[in-house]
Amino acid sequence: AAYYKREGRVVEVLLDACPEMIKRATDMGTLPLHVAYTEVTARYLVDAYQDVVKMRDGDGEIPLHGSASWGESGSVRVLLEAGRRCYVGGHSGASGALVCDKKGKSPLDSCCELIVATSERVGQELIWGDGRGGGLRQSFVYRRLPMDGNTALRELEGDEARDSWHKLELLAMEAATVVLNDMPTENKTIPLLHA
Repeated sequence: AAYYKREGRVVEVLLDACPEMIKRATDMGTLPLHVAYTEVTARYLVDAYQDVVKMRDGDGEIPLHGSASWGESGSVRVLLEAGRRCYVGGHSGASGALVCDKKGKSPLDSCCELIVATSERVGQELIWGDGRGGGLRQSFVYRRLPMDGNTALRELEGDEARDSWHKLELLAMEAATVVLNDMPTENKTIPLLHA
C-alpha cells in the first residue's frame, strides 16, 4: 500500500489492524517506511513508530533514500522532521540528508541522480554511450529499472518536475545547515553557495 501510493486511509487501516508490521522487513530488509512515497503515508508510519526513520535496509539505505529518489517532497519533509527529532546520522548527518548507504550515496545524492537521469532521456529511450549518461548514472538508472512505477522511465513534467526540484531544495538546505554550523563565522557564505 505504501509503495503503490494508496490512499492514506488504506495505510492507516492496515496499520491499525496489524501495528507490528511497521517493523517487519522484506527479504531485502525493506520496511514500509522505506517505500512511503507520499506525505500522508510517511506521516502515519512515522507517527506510529518514529525510530523507524533510522533503520537501514539491505543496501544500507534509510527511509529518506527512497523518498529522496522516488517519493514526493511532502514525504521528504516528514522524514527530515523526524530525522531532526531522532538525530538521524548524528551531528553531521543533516537529519538523514547526508547519511550514506553501503555504496556511499546519501539521500541528497539520490535526489540529484534522479533529476540527472530523467533529464538525460530522449523520448522513451535511455541515453547510453560514451560520455552521454554512462558510468555512475547508468548504473543508478539500471538498478531502478525493474521497479514498477518508477519515475526514471519517463521524463518529468509540470508539477512532478517542480516537486523533484523542491525535494532537492529541502535536502540541500538541511545539508547546508550542518555545513554552516561547522564553519568559522567568516566563511559561512561559501558552503551555502556550494550546497
